Amino acid sequence: MTPAFRKFTKRLFVVSNIITVLFFFLAALAAYVNPGQYWIIGVLGVGFIFFLTAVIAFLIVWLLVRSKWVWLSVAALVICWSQIYAVFGFHFLSKYEQEKQPGALRVLQWNVTSFDEVNKARKGGITYREEMMDYIAEQDADVLCFQEFFESSVPKYHDPNLAPIKNKLSYPYHYFVVDNAWWEGKLQFGVAIFSRYPIIDSSRKRFDTFTGRPGESLIKATLDVNGQRVNIYTVHLQSFLFRDKDYRNIEILKRPDDNKGKVVEAGKGILSKFRNAYKMRNVQADVVRNELDKSIYPAIITGDFNDVPNSYTYSTVRGDYQDAFVKKSSGLGRTFFFISPTLRIDYILADKRWEVVQYKRDLKPYSDHYPLVSDLILRESKPQ
Repeated sequence: MTPAFRKFTKRLFVVSNIITVLFFFLAALAAYVNPGQYWIIGVLGVGFIFFLTAVIAFLIVWLLVRSKWVWLSVAALVICWSQIYAVFGFHFLSKYEQEKQPGALRVLQWNVTSFDEVNKARKGGITYREEMMDYIAEQDADVLCFQEFFESSVPKYHDPNLAPIKNKLSYPYHYFVVDNAWWEGKLQFGVAIFSRYPIIDSSRKRFDTFTGRPGESLIKATLDVNGQRVNIYTVHLQSFLFRDKDYRNIEILKRPDDNKGKVVEAGKGILSKFRNAYKMRNVQADVVRNELDKSIYPAIITGDFNDVPNSYTYSTVRGDYQDAFVKKSSGLGRTFFFISPTLRIDYILADKRWEVVQYKRDLKPYSDHYPLVSDLILRESKPQ
C-alpha cells in the first residue's frame, strides 16, 4: 500500500467516522425532539442501535491501530449513555423464578393480536388461541394487560374470550373497552385489564380518530390489593398501520440490488406511514403522561407503545418510571416478531413506589408480539 493511498484511506475512514457519529447524535435526539414537528429525527431514532453498532466498530478499529480518533467514539458513547442504557439491558445474570415472592404482584403484558382469530380463515380454522390460554394460565399472574383484545358473541365463527378468562383462568374482575367493532358489534376489539384482585374504580381516555379509524384507548383500573389501592394502566398507542403492501416495501428496501426501480417508491410509502404515525403518537404520549401524573396511588403502566426506547413516545410516557426490562433483563429485549430484531415496543413501567423483582420475555410465536411478565413489590409493604 503506497503512502498516498494509506493517507487517503485514513481520511476516508475519519470522515466516515465523523458522519456516523453525527447521525448517532441525531438518532439519540429522537428521545427529546417532538416527532410531530421533526418526524425525520424520529425515523433516525429507530436506527439508533445500528448507529451505535457502527460507532463501536469504529472504536474497535481505532483501538487496534492505536489512533487518537478512538476518543471520538468514546465521547459519543459517553454523551449518549442515557439512551444506550434505555435501549440495552445489562443484567445478564438475572434469572426468572416461577414462584412469586411474598407480597409480589405479578403482571402479564401482551398484545394478543385478537388471540390469532383474524388468522382463522387463512389457517383452515386453526388458531393459537388455546395455546395462548394455556400459556396465560401457566404464568399465574395477578394482573393481565392486553392490547388488541378480541371478544365474540358469535361462537359459531369465533370463540369468546371474556368468559373463559374470567371462569376457567380465575380472573373474576375485568375492565374491557371496545375501540372497534364489526358485524353490528358482535365482534369487538379493544384493550383489557383482568385481575384477581377487586377492581374498585376504572376509567378510559380515548384517543382521537386516525385516518378514518376509531381511536384506541388508555384505560385505568384501580385495584384493592390486600387493602392497598394501586393503579394499573394499559394502552395501545398508534401503530404504523402497515399492510401487506408495506411489508413488501420493507423487503424491497432490505434488498435494493434485487429491486432496482422500486426502491424510491417503496421508501416514499414507508416514510409516509412513519410521518403520520409519529404525528399521532406524540400527542397520545403527552396524554398518557398527563394521566399518569394524576395518579395518587402506586402506578404501573403496560402496553404496546409502537415505538422503540430511543423515542419521544417512550421517554415521555416513562418519565421517571422504572422500566422492568432495564431493571432486570439483558440484551435488546425485542418484543415484536417482525421486521427487525431491534424492535422493543412493548413495556412494563412502574413508578418508584415499586421495586421490580424480576422480568421475563417469552419467545412464543402465537402473536406478532411476545408476552412480558414482571413481579413487583410495593416498597412500603415489602417484608423485612
